[in-house]
Amino acid sequence: MHRAADPVWVLAAALVAGCLPIELSFSPQGSVVILREEGFCVLDRAKGTVKVLYAPKDHKPAFAAYSPSGEQVLAISQALGRRTG
Repeated sequence: MHRAADPVWVLAAALVAGCLPIELSFSPQGSVVILREEGFCVLDRAKGTVKVLYAPKDHKPAFAAYSPSGEQVLAISQALGRRTG
């Protein structure tokens, strides 16, 4: 049985991230992927730890989502200082 996200953990994840994210992606195991200025981070709710999953050098994190299995993360970043179009 998979229980719903605990609002306290969601708020804690947002505070750890330094901002209030619009969308959070939860793995089936309960981890949360969070976008921060320094990169894409994963909050392991069971262990209470946060680790940087990927830190783009000249891009800023824009979106992240877990795969349905929770084994992969789609990470999309936006180039800094460049204009397109």
